[in-house]
Amino acid sequence: MKELNYTAILNIFLILIRLAKQVLKKNLNSLRNRFKGCAYNLLAELLKFLETHSVLDVLGSCHSEFVELLLDARNFGFDKDWLDSVERRAMFPDIQISQDAMQTLLDSKQQVTKEVEVLHLKIEILSQHVEDLKHQLTCSKAVLKNIIQQEAVLSALIGY
Repeated sequence: MKELNYTAILNIFLILIRLAKQVLKKNLNSLRNRFKGCAYNLLAELLKFLETHSVLDVLGSCHSEFVELLLDARNFGFDKDWLDSVERRAMFPDIQISQDAMQTLLDSKQQVTKEVEVLHLKIEILSQHVEDLKHQLTCSKAVLKNIIQQEAVLSALIGY
């Protein structure tokens, strides 16, 4: 009886394998088209990345995203030479710069950015001070005009 069960299970398994092969044959073109669609979508994503990111992005905050896109493109079988050239241009540009020099450049940028922010703040404070002085001047002119008018009244001849 156990042998019958194993035989039945084996037969069911073989039927399932044949059925799967038939389904795969029918859907093979559809799968190929889906694969091509995924590959073209990946290529579009890689090209968009290259259009919208700089070497500094690739060397910095977007490094892992770029490496992942490049690896996926290699897995899809895109032209190896072209992908190698993309990688060289993005990760090893003609500008040979050391990590220390890059860090110095980034530190300088950060320092100058802070200085610019401080100067903007000082200009804003000075502008507010100028507005306050203009208001003070307008008030003082009004008071002076009033004083001059009162003086004119008091200086006028008494006359009959």
